[in-house]
Amino acid sequence: MMADEATWSQQMFGGCDLGDVRRTRRLVDVGTRLARQMGASVARCCEGESAALLGSYRLIRNDEVKLGAIPCALT
Repeated sequence: MMADEATWSQQMFGGCDLGDVRRTRRLVDVGTRLARQMGASVARCCEGESAALLGSYRLIRNDEVKLGAIPCALT
């Protein structure tokens, strides 16, 4: 992984087409947070920011977001 998690997340997920640019921005944010605290829960990664936590869960549960549109960082 790159030293700067935000740069890594932008490069990994910034080009994803999730049907709405706001979803892609949220995915980059979630990726950055998870990369900064690998192994931690989404809630812990949001560090008490309720808007970030709510947005993260909304993205995860969104039926419009197709798994195939998100590249796997481990492959």
